[in-house]
Amino acid sequence: MAAAPPQPSFEWTVCNCPIRTDPSGAPLAAPVSASGAAGYGITVALQTPLLYWNERARWMWHKKWCLPRITVLVTEPPPPAGHPTLSACGVSLVAIISCGTLRPGAAELGDQGLHGECSQRLHMSGAELEATFSSLQLLHTSFNCGNRPFHLFVTIAAHGPQGLQPLTCVSSPPIHVDARKRTKGERPEARAGDVRLIQRQRNSNQSGGGASKSSASAAAAPSAAAAAAAAAGG
Repeated sequence: MAAAPPQPSFEWTVCNCPIRTDPSGAPLAAPVSASGAAGYGITVALQTPLLYWNERARWMWHKKWCLPRITVLVTEPPPPAGHPTLSACGVSLVAIISCGTLRPGAAELGDQGLHGECSQRLHMSGAELEATFSSLQLLHTSFNCGNRPFHLFVTIAAHGPQGLQPLTCVSSPPIHVDARKRTKGERPEARAGDVRLIQRQRNSNQSGGGASKSSASAAAAPSAAAAAAAAAGG
């Protein structure tokens, strides 16, 4: 019996910020320029990986399952000589997690929906800033959103005079979200070992389990349309 092909890495890519409000509904200030965002590094780690369907070459998740615990690590760019970083100046930096779909050519996130604490203040952890998100749950399925895949977005923002201002943002690969039962009766065509028969992963937000980690640097920020093109292909 041939071995299953290796699961690809869950890569996060730098993108323009596709959200216009924070999780409370307050408008975000205009994002900083690409040059102002350059140098920020973001590492996003999922405590356990999402499901990957080899036959369709796509990532999957079930609407009723909590997402695995997500840890965000941020490195700030080196400041000009003789100047401290933003966080060292006392500026509060936050990480915001959002989820939704991108229509081809759209710059703003659609079909948004994520339940839980989606905004966390970043705290210093060694030489990096860190925030952890637990028990987040998706609110929509791909079937009810034009069969479009979803993306998770992590936006790093700073508190300023005009409110939260996005500094940089990264996007996950496309994720197909469904709500069908994980049974042979519901999916009679599924073979033994099919990822669509995997039952809910218990304790995915607890300690233990291998982490899926990916890093992205904000040296350059492609448009959200690029992420939309990837979504259309997923």
